[in-house]
This record gives sequence, structure tokens and C-alpha cells, in this order.
Amino acid sequence: MTINQDIYSGITDHEGRIFLDNERIILTSSNVFGILRKDLMENISEERMKGFLIRYGWNLGKNDAKNVLKKTYLP
Repeated sequence: MTINQDIYSGITDHEGRIFLDNERIILTSSNVFGILRKDLMENISEERMKGFLIRYGWNLGKNDAKNVLKKTYLP
């Protein structure tokens, strides 16, 4: 199975759900993320918005690293 086939196999067309390695994921545009950033800045302040997005990014990276380490078999 190629990488593209593996990615496409996780998408269910009729329901619009996307899975990667048996984990449901969200696909969103960068435009929508920009709107979220702007709204957070207006509602909770720029400083708190920065902290929120830094923690969000950190946790995304941490979760991805855990998933990679689970699949990596070192001799």
C-alpha cells in the first residue's frame, strides 16, 4: 500500500470523517485558524492568546511524538 492509499483509506466519503492511525482527526483551513486567533486576541487578550496557542501547539507536537515513538522499532 502506498502512502497516498493509506491516507485516503482513512477518509469516509459518505460521512466526512477522517481517521489517521485509527485516531479521528480534524482537517481545517489556515484561514479559519487565523479567524480563531483574531477572535481569541479580541476576547481574551493578546498575551493569553499567545499562551493558549503555544500550549496547543506543544500538545499537538507531544501527541505526534508519542504516536511516532509507538510505531518506531529500534534494534
